[in-house]
Amino acid sequence: MTEENLAQPKRKSAKGRIVGLFLAAFAILVVVLWFVRQPIAEAIARNVCAEQGLSCNLSVTRLDLGGVTLTSVDARAPGATDAAVTARELAINFAWEGFFSLRPPK
Repeated sequence: MTEENLAQPKRKSAKGRIVGLFLAAFAILVVVLWFVRQPIAEAIARNVCAEQGLSCNLSVTRLDLGGVTLTSVDARAPGATDAAVTARELAINFAWEGFFSLRPPK
């Protein structure tokens, strides 16, 4: 046999392997964040309400690049009998003119 046949195949460099693992981990993180985006948005909304001294109940039913839809919205001061804001559905839609160029829809 010749030396060419005995030579082991070239292994990937450690740098290429690290880059590949990083990209795979990043892709997994993006997928996980996409699936838990609505509970995260609800927690952020409730936190904002608490910082403003309000008691809020709401559900995020849509959250994507086109906008957000909140349902069963009820925001009131603690101990208040009347709500400051109440809505069955509140939709906020986005329109994109370009990359990082957001404008309200017409």
